Amino acid sequence: MAHLFSEFKGVTKEEWLAQVKKDLKGQSWRNLDWMPQPSLRVSPFADTSDIESDLPAITRGRLQNSWEIGVPIFVGQDYQVANQYALEALQGGAESLLFFLENADVEDLKQLLTGIKLELITTHFHLQTRDRGQFLENLRTIIDQTKINTEKICCSIRGDVSQGNTELPGKGFPKIEQVISTTLDSDTETIEQLEDLINNARRFISSAPSEKTCSNLTLSVPIGKYYFLNIAKLRALQVLWQQVNLNSQNKVYTVLKVEAFFPRNVFIESADQNLIITAPLAMSAIIGGAQRLFIRPPDSASENVSFARGIAQNVQHIMKMECGLNRVIDPAAGSYYIESLTGQLVQAVARKVFKSPVDFKHLREQLTFDEQPMEWNTPEDIEVKSVFSMKDLQHGNHLHFAAGIPPYLRGPYS
Repeated sequence: MAHLFSEFKGVTKEEWLAQVKKDLKGQSWRNLDWMPQPSLRVSPFADTSDIESDLPAITRGRLQNSWEIGVPIFVGQDYQVANQYALEALQGGAESLLFFLENADVEDLKQLLTGIKLELITTHFHLQTRDRGQFLENLRTIIDQTKINTEKICCSIRGDVSQGNTELPGKGFPKIEQVISTTLDSDTETIEQLEDLINNARRFISSAPSEKTCSNLTLSVPIGKYYFLNIAKLRALQVLWQQVNLNSQNKVYTVLKVEAFFPRNVFIESADQNLIITAPLAMSAIIGGAQRLFIRPPDSASENVSFARGIAQNVQHIMKMECGLNRVIDPAAGSYYIESLTGQLVQAVARKVFKSPVDFKHLREQLTFDEQPMEWNTPEDIEVKSVFSMKDLQHGNHLHFAAGIPPYLRGPYS
C-alpha cells in the first residue's frame, strides 16, 4: 500500500474543488452544500483546512465510552403496570429508569418501586408538579422502610422546565443529580438549543449555595433527526462546557454527565421507518459522547408496544456488545466533516453566550488526554485504543487525497 501511495502526489483543497467544478459542468459547487437548519451551512467538500478547532478527542477524564442504557416509563394512573414494565426492562439489561408521572404519595411510590434495587441503577422521576421537595420526602420514606443507605442512591427529580433545584441535596441524598435541560422546543435550531442549555447551567451555578450542589451536574440534550448534526451538537456542548470551566474560578464543575433522549417529534408516522431510524439516531448520541441514553418507543407503535420497547432497548445492547461503541471515546474526532460542523456550532454559540469566539489553542491544552489509554483487540486481532490522537495518524498516508481524483481516497471518516 505504501508503494501505491508513492505513485500519487497529495491533493490540495483548490485542486479538489477544480475537479468538482469540472464534473458539475458549470453548476455551482455551492449548490451541494447542506443546510440542515437556516443558520447552518456545511460543505460536503471538507478537508483539513476546514478544521478550525483541531482539538484532541473529547474525553472529559473518561477511560472508556460507556453509557447507561436508559428506559423511559410513562406511568399514568396504573402504578402496578408501570412497575411490571420497569421490572421487565431491568431484566432486559436496563441500567437507568426515567419515570414520567404527575405526582405520587408514599403508597403510590411503594407500588411503583416494588422489587427494584435502587442502589444498583440510576433512577429518575419527571414530575408535572413543582413540589419536588415533598416528592423527595416520600421517596426518602420508602427508602428508609427498605433500609437502603441513601449514599448509594443515585437519582434525579426533574420537571417540564428542568433547571436544577438547589435545595434538593439537603434532603439527605448526596448523590442526587442536578439535571439541566433546554427550555426550548426540540424543533428549535441547534444553536439556540445549545445557547439556552449553557445559559441555564450557568444560571444554576451562579445561584447554587455551595460547591457541593454543583458537584453532580447533568446536561440533558434532545436528539434530532440528523445523524451528523446530533454528533456535532453533543461534541460542541462538551467543548462549550469546558469554556464555562475556564471562565469559572471554581473547577468543581468539571465533572459533567451528558444525557441524551429521544423527543416525541423525532419520529414520523410510519411505524416501520421509525424502527429503522432508531438505530442510527441512537448511534449518533453515543458517538457524540452521551453517557446516558433514553429511547422512547414511537407513538406509531401503539399496536405493538412490547415489540417497539424491545427494539428501543436492545439497539443499545447491540451497540455495546456487537459494535463496541463503548470502547472508543469520541470516535468522530478528526473527521473533517464532523470537526468542521462542531467548530461552527461552538463559535456561533460562544459569540452569543461569552460574547467572543472560543480560543481553541487554549482549550486544546485543557482537553489533552494524559492517561494511558485502554486497549483491546478485534476478532481480526487488530489492536484498538480507547483514545486516539494526531500521533496515531502520522503514518496515515491515505489522508492527503480526495474523492474523484486518483487514487480516489478520502478520509478520515467518522
